[in-house]
Amino acid sequence: MSSKKDASMEIEGISSALELGPYLDKKILHCSGGIKQRTHIAVTLLSSSPLLVLDEPFNNIDPDSRILIVKALKNYLREKNATLLISSHQFEAMDDLWTHLIFIKNGSMVDFFEKSSVHNKQRLQEIFFELKELSQ
Repeated sequence: MSSKKDASMEIEGISSALELGPYLDKKILHCSGGIKQRTHIAVTLLSSSPLLVLDEPFNNIDPDSRILIVKALKNYLREKNATLLISSHQFEAMDDLWTHLIFIKNGSMVDFFEKSSVHNKQRLQEIFFELKELSQ
């Protein structure tokens, strides 16, 4: 396969995973905030980078789109054996993504730990508020 055909297939796969097919021929300027955000995620996933850095990727995202994004990110991480560094206050979306947590306050690292060291049923939001309380 040619690299142009490979790229076309990759674009098709990512746009399908993020349900962007109906928007491929539209200008992003005319799309909703959620479609714009999914498009930004799609462009990032086309990079094939071993490290993705995302800042608030779940802003303007409805619950259904959040599920699509989390699934697409997990697939990318597995297929590319990549690392994701993500800053987000959307705890619900992060529960299925995180493996390590760094808690930063006023520009300094307050705490760091692995998900495997946390009680299985403890949600990220609970951990966040515990760390926040401890750091005050």
